[in-house]
Amino acid sequence: MKVLPRPKIPEERLLDLMVYVPLGLALTIAEAVPELARKGRSRVEPQVRVARMVGQMAVKQGYRQVARLATTRFGSGRPPWAPASAGPGPGRQAAADGPAPSSTEAPSPASRSAARAPGVGAADLAIPSYDSLSAHQVVQRLEGLSREEVAAVRDYERATRGRRTIISRAEQLLS
Repeated sequence: MKVLPRPKIPEERLLDLMVYVPLGLALTIAEAVPELARKGRSRVEPQVRVARMVGQMAVKQGYRQVARLATTRFGSGRPPWAPASAGPGPGRQAAADGPAPSSTEAPSPASRSAARAPGVGAADLAIPSYDSLSAHQVVQRLEGLSREEVAAVRDYERATRGRRTIISRAEQLLS
């Protein structure tokens, strides 16, 4: 004959519900947490690594674009937030409109006179407000100038800011 378990009295049921079930649940969770953490880490960690790498690349690229835009717009050869003594930031190359590389050719007579003569300046050029323009804006205006005016802009740029974009385009138009 089979013995049936005796029915629990309400106090035992209440004790199970209020004490033993929470204790059993806490012990089960404590045993399962390390395994659950390992499983979650193995699935998510590679994705987090990739996301971090993409984020770092995006920030670097964004910094380069903002620096290039600020340099072009403000024309100082450095972003406006960089200290005056700072060169290009870490991991960056000099901006495309930085000083022209030194060349083996001697500076033209007009260039030497522009650098020496106090009366020769941007006001003497055929492009109004020359010093306030970005390299891109100057290059656009070069097309409508005579050869002498293009040469004057090129020589002035060599003697002052040395933006390669302007100098290169002027030389293309003069050749």
